[in-house]
Amino acid sequence: TASMLGYLYQVRVALLWALQQAKIGEFTVSLETLDDVTFEANGIPLSVLQTKHSVVKKANLTDTSADLWKTLRVWLVGNASGEVPTDTSLFLITTSSITEGTAAQALCAHAPTRNIPNACSRLKQAASTSSNAALQDVFSAFLALSKTDQEKLLHRVIVIPDEGNVAEILSKIESELHWMTLHHQKTALELLEGWWFKRVVHELVN
Repeated sequence: TASMLGYLYQVRVALLWALQQAKIGEFTVSLETLDDVTFEANGIPLSVLQTKHSVVKKANLTDTSADLWKTLRVWLVGNASGEVPTDTSLFLITTSSITEGTAAQALCAHAPTRNIPNACSRLKQAASTSSNAALQDVFSAFLALSKTDQEKLLHRVIVIPDEGNVAEILSKIESELHWMTLHHQKTALELLEGWWFKRVVHELVN
């Protein structure tokens, strides 16, 4: 069930962000292309999203968190292959919380303490000392970058913690519909999500 809910979460996050982006301008949204969710304008990737979901256990993004490093692994590979442009924003959307003083906090979207050098230093320390065998490849890949390239990568990384889970995020989607539906958000939500899931399935099948 955890994997299934994770995929459904990805689809709902894409819908939420699409509604938010619709206020700004035209775009293309895709799932399972460059990342879990990708937003492009005129064929240029503007932002990619990695979604991490948990409904039973509230995880915490520490400096050695598997969710954090697995996400960095995806982005390091994307950078190396050139698939993701070097000015594309990299978002980690997670239901997990963060602890004060961690690299994840230093990478938060609106944190007054957003601090790239500090995040870089903490992640280098974690990569150098962690004994997690499953993450040694991404530790090595990160440490192989120069300090300048490490900080360039992290400047693009934006962590959004404590996002609602797959059920809770529905209230945010409903709120986004208020500006276009006024008093009929619940009905509009049911109709829109029904269309959205059908469209997602169609695109993935084809």
